[in-house]
Amino acid sequence: MKGLKHTPGPWKVWGNGDLYLTISPDKASVSDICHLHLPSHEKELEENYANGKLITAAPEMIEILIEIYKAQYDKGSSLANLNGVISNSKNIIEKATGLSIKEAVSE
Repeated sequence: MKGLKHTPGPWKVWGNGDLYLTISPDKASVSDICHLHLPSHEKELEENYANGKLITAAPEMIEILIEIYKAQYDKGSSLANLNGVISNSKNIIEKATGLSIKEAVSE
């Protein structure tokens, strides 16, 4: 995907002591994606870890969205291609949320 300018994935969450989480391609990276503050409140701490999972899934999410678009609109694509791509999105949803697909889609 030549036109994309973001740092290529996969991205990971790295703990840096008790102060913050770093999101980057690897621990030795000189270009961190972001830092998430680790608050002392349990609810905010849980929320920041969940935010970290969501952020690290971003490169895969854009790739699957592009694949869905291409499967739908590219000439010569079939419904089978689209179904396959949509099926692959399950793993990305689970990675981004830290939940099973059933938990993630329940209302």
